[in-house]
Amino acid sequence: MKKPSVFANKIDHKLNNNEEVFTSYQEKKDEVRGMSEIDVRKKLKEIFNSPKYVYKAETIIKTKNGTLEKTIVGMNSNQLLTIDNGFININDILDIDFKN
Repeated sequence: MKKPSVFANKIDHKLNNNEEVFTSYQEKKDEVRGMSEIDVRKKLKEIFNSPKYVYKAETIIKTKNGTLEKTIVGMNSNQLLTIDNGFININDILDIDFKN
């Protein structure tokens, strides 16, 4: 039994579909973007749940005002507590990581 044929329209002109291709490397953006508050809170949770954290964690904190090397010992709803009884607002933190 013969199978039915599929209709295919003839193309009688040249196709130029890919003449313009978007490349993102042509636009260079040097914008320094901080982490969102959710990402910072997630990283803080990872630090406090890490096996490196026993009662303190030596960290490098990038804030809106600069970079700090602080030893953090605790956290409340919107502030970090440092070992020298200082407070750092979580809303001011752009990035945080363990000090190597």
